[in-house]
Amino acid sequence: MSSSSSILAVIIGLVAMFAGYMIKFRHMPQLMIGFNPNKVADKEGYAKWNGLNLILIGLVLTATGLGRMFLASATATLVSTIAMFALFVLLVITFYGSRRYEKRGDSAEQNQSNDS
Repeated sequence: MSSSSSILAVIIGLVAMFAGYMIKFRHMPQLMIGFNPNKVADKEGYAKWNGLNLILIGLVLTATGLGRMFLASATATLVSTIAMFALFVLLVITFYGSRRYEKRGDSAEQNQSNDS
C-alpha cells in the first residue's frame, strides 16, 4: 500500500469514527444509508448498535493506515490482511445485529391490512 493509500485509509477511518459518534451519541441514525424509521422498532438501540460498529470499523481502518505507514513491509502486509478479515467480520456482525431492531410481524397480515 502506498503512502497516499495509507493516508486515505486513515482519513476514511476518521470520517467513519465521526459518523459513528454522531449516530451513537447524538442519536442520528438518519446518517445511515437505507435507514427507514418505519421499519425500526427500537431507534435508540439501532443507533447505538450501528454507531458503535461504525466506530470500530473506523478504528480498524485508521490503525491499518497507520500500521502501513510505520511498519516494515512484511509486517504491514500481515496487519492489512488481519484488518481486512476484521472488517469483514465487523460488517457481517453489524448487518445481522441490526436485524434485532427491526419491527417484527407476519408480513401476510401486514399486506392484508394495507390492502383494506
